[in-house]
Amino acid sequence: MDNKNIMRPNKRTLFLRYFLPWQIYRFIVINIKMLRMMARGH
Repeated sequence: MDNKNIMRPNKRTLFLRYFLPWQIYRFIVINIKMLRMMARGH
């Protein structure tokens, strides 16, 4: 198997992946989007 073309996360991606305030922010944004969708009745 040739692993040369595998996408690897860069430093910024890894930082955001483990940065708790960013995760909390994304969680809130996604939940607001879901609530809006449910409020519209799908």
